[in-house]
Amino acid sequence: CLLDSIKIVETVDERHPSLVSKLVSLAIAKSRAGDFDEAESYYNKAVDVCEDSKSAANLELANIFNNLGTHYSRVGNYEAAEKNYLSSINYLRGVLHSFAIVQTEVEQMAFRSSFRASLNNLYSVAREQANWESSFVATVNWRGEVTLRQKVIRKGSADPVIANLYTSLRDANQKLQFHLQQKFRGDDWEKRLQHIEEEKKSFEKKLSSLGQFSTSPKGDLVSIGALQQSLSSEEVLLLFATGGTANEDLIAFLLSCDQLIQVDLGKIREIKNEIRHFRECCFPSRNMDREKLDKVGERLRRNLWLPLENHLSDAKTVLLSPLGELGTLPFGALPGSVPGSYLIEEYKFATVPVPRLLIESK
Repeated sequence: CLLDSIKIVETVDERHPSLVSKLVSLAIAKSRAGDFDEAESYYNKAVDVCEDSKSAANLELANIFNNLGTHYSRVGNYEAAEKNYLSSINYLRGVLHSFAIVQTEVEQMAFRSSFRASLNNLYSVAREQANWESSFVATVNWRGEVTLRQKVIRKGSADPVIANLYTSLRDANQKLQFHLQQKFRGDDWEKRLQHIEEEKKSFEKKLSSLGQFSTSPKGDLVSIGALQQSLSSEEVLLLFATGGTANEDLIAFLLSCDQLIQVDLGKIREIKNEIRHFRECCFPSRNMDREKLDKVGERLRRNLWLPLENHLSDAKTVLLSPLGELGTLPFGALPGSVPGSYLIEEYKFATVPVPRLLIESK
């Protein structure tokens, strides 16, 4: 059984990395069985073992904190659940921060997409607490994470000196990951680990001094206040996101210079279908059906736009941060408030794929 396996490993090394998966499995089983105190104890021990591995970007820690968040959510401690889900997301950012040097942009995007669970879980807790601030901030800082890092790397790599530093950092990072994955650790393992980490930090420091690499993945996080300061009284940032166990729920955040509002928009599958129909009707080369176009447009106005417009107040400019199919919808072409009119006659629209860049543009 798991307990026997854990005891055997502990007789050799009570901080051995192989204990982590066993401790987490045992914690999950205890939590599902209702033994919440024991489950929490095993989770915390798994965290201690992981932290002793001395890895700044620890994927296992991200998974543990996500599981801990689910554990606290199950017992109704939503404040603790939110804290652990945020910790999970921050550790994932740390992993991405590290992988930015050794993975391609496509590989990083695939990795990022595969770990949406913590963000979705955070949305669930926000709904229970009726407080969406942490979820919005996490979403803003998660969006464009890979793009922004790769932009800096590509720009810097044009300089031979910086390119050589990136190569050296990439090599050091690969050595570190290989060293941390070693299951059998000799007497000089700690000394070798310290040497590799110091080497890695020296390259990061040199790149950071050249404006190329933040030594901390938390260094570029933005806050609600910073975003609000970048908005005028007539502007609102409209950010779309998906939640639910299968990313099936469409969520919208509306940020103005003085408030943040969250709006549920139903199932994204239905909205996607309407957007496809609307776009198909817009192409003259496909024998545009004006009557069908008006009907689909009215449905999109009713189900997608009106729930949002009710919260726009005096805003005249809508800064759109869409995702997926929503990025293909020409919002300005939707029907306006007067028959025969369009939204472009009432509002200005601009697309902002990475909201964090709003701060730089001001």
